[in-house]
This record gives sequence, structure tokens and C-alpha cells, in this order.
Amino acid sequence: MNVDQLQRWLDQLAMVSAQRWTFIALALVSAAAASVAAALVGGDPVGFVLVVVVGLALAAAIRPDSHIALFVETLVVWQWLAGTDDVTNPGVVVVAAGLFVFHTVIALMAVTPSSAVVDGMLVVRWLRRCGYVVIATGTMWLVVAVMVDRRSPGNAWLHSLALLTLAAFALAIRALSASAGERIRP
Repeated sequence: MNVDQLQRWLDQLAMVSAQRWTFIALALVSAAAASVAAALVGGDPVGFVLVVVVGLALAAAIRPDSHIALFVETLVVWQWLAGTDDVTNPGVVVVAAGLFVFHTVIALMAVTPSSAVVDGMLVVRWLRRCGYVVIATGTMWLVVAVMVDRRSPGNAWLHSLALLTLAAFALAIRALSASAGERIRP
């Protein structure tokens, strides 16, 4: 390694925004939380896998436009499946939320330069959307946990109603997103 290359790296490091450091910390914490939750639910000791997950999460935060984040998510999912495959365990919501936050933060960092500061209004909007996803995940887990031991015959009408409701929600979200996009444009 020559001195010029080292100096370029140090200059780039000095240009990283404080917001970007916050995103990096959030990515590391969310990946670690998902790994710890998967280990605790599975009864495994928290150790080597956590070190690998945090190391890979750091590498993904440094190079968010690479596929390193995929390895983090895959490793945590394998950790969950090796420990338990019980979808009614409340730990699955923590693991899912941690992986979702990790994925979202890495995706945001991938589309912005390291020196950029994302507008606060955009961050608030994304936080709100992420909150909706986490609430929907928890709600769906609750429905599964309540219904898991229930043995009732299938109902085609109820199934069709559920699919129509899901389609209506998707169209409503699409319409809201389109109208919000029109308000933002100059």
C-alpha cells in the first residue's frame, strides 16, 4: 500500500457525514440484535456467529452497494433455522425486525454518497413506513400464534375475502404513494 492511497482513504473517511455514521451504527446494532435474538431463541451460545455477523455487517456498511449484506441476512436466517423453526416464538418478530432494519439502512446507504445528508423529511417518512412494516409483522405473528392450534375446515369465501383485502391495501398504498410523489415534485 502506498502513502497516496492511504491518504485518499483517510480523506474519504474524513468526509463521511455524521448521519452516515449513525446509519452505520444502526446497521451494526440491528444485525447484532437479530443474531442475538436468533441465538437466544435457539438456545445457542452467543459468540462466534455474532462476531461473524457483526464483521460482515461492518463490511456491508463500508460497501453497501455490494452483496455482502445478503450474507449477513442469510447467516442470521440459517442461525434461526438451525436453532428453531418455530414461527410462533415471539423471537421471530425481533429477528425479522432486525433484518428489516438492517436491509433498509444498507439500501439507503447504497443509494447515497457517504458524505450526503439525507433530508429529515425523507428520513421521517421512511421511519413511518418502517414502523408500519414492523407493526404489520407483529400483527401477522399474533394472528399465526393465535390460529396455530385451531383446526377448522378451509373456507374459500374467507380466503377470497382475504386476497381482495390484500389487493385493496396494495392499491391504496400505491395511490397514496403516487399522490405523495406529486406533492413533493416542484
